[in-house]
Amino acid sequence: MVATPAEGIVLDEEYVSKIQALATDFYKDNSFGYISNRIHDYSRNLSPKSYTRQFPILKAIAIVYKTENTLKVAEFESYFIQIPFSTFSDLEAAKQWMLSIINSKE
Repeated sequence: MVATPAEGIVLDEEYVSKIQALATDFYKDNSFGYISNRIHDYSRNLSPKSYTRQFPILKAIAIVYKTENTLKVAEFESYFIQIPFSTFSDLEAAKQWMLSIINSKE
């Protein structure tokens, strides 16, 4: 799953819940990975529980960053994530990494 948040949105608990509901409906019981394509600036209003919430079919998270600030935020977020996590400056590299993670877990 690749998400590209729109410029200026506020990523909050409700947003995370909507993403999880969409993923559950689409993937059912199949494993998947989440790539956050952070090419736009937006705000985050999340508690640590957003990162530690149990979501067993989610097997990995990748962040594609455009700026050094976005990379620093992603590095901070990595402290809360308990599954494979990596950052990339290129979406295609993130997709390849994600495929290797998902395929190794099947």
